[in-house]
Amino acid sequence: MPKRSRSQLSRNSSQARALKIRRKGESSSETDNHLANQREYASQSRARELSIERSQRLAEQNLRTSQVRARVSSVERSQRLAEPLKYARESRVSSVLSGLRNKI
Repeated sequence: MPKRSRSQLSRNSSQARALKIRRKGESSSETDNHLANQREYASQSRARELSIERSQRLAEQNLRTSQVRARVSSVERSQRLAEPLKYARESRVSSVLSGLRNKI
């Protein structure tokens, strides 16, 4: 798939923004109709694509998904590892405070 020019990306972004603003006031039946049209378009596009193109698209999608999961896992792991340190600091502070209270 060739890269799109920046101007085309910008134009598509502004069109998407305008559609989003217009859709804020639409009824649920209009939303359902819009989503059905979108699903039909995607289905037709996928029916036209070659098996190799589909495999490549899915592989790229899986790669992006795994990269996102790896980043999230890394953040969660960092937070999980930082928690015992937080609790250890809190318990040290509370023991120091209780020691000071006992002296007073």
